[in-house]
Amino acid sequence: VVRHNHVFVNGKKMNIPSARVSVGDEVSITDKSKKLALFSNTADTFSKRAALPWIDVDHDKCIGKVIALPQREDIQLNVKERLIVELYSK
Repeated sequence: VVRHNHVFVNGKKMNIPSARVSVGDEVSITDKSKKLALFSNTADTFSKRAALPWIDVDHDKCIGKVIALPQREDIQLNVKERLIVELYSK
């Protein structure tokens, strides 16, 4: 999605998937891309999920604003960081 120029960060086109965003950055979908079925279906799906505490999302406008950096306890993935560190330290 990012690589195909569907995403803006702070009003500028972003095509680097690994780009970092900071607190206060606004991420949006281009107006042309909002009409695609991919984005309209995704907006419906995500509007039914619980809100993330570090992102303020406007599902109707396809805009998200980073309001804080996520803390480890905010991320609900079953990940054991120790195992990742052990794997890459070999």
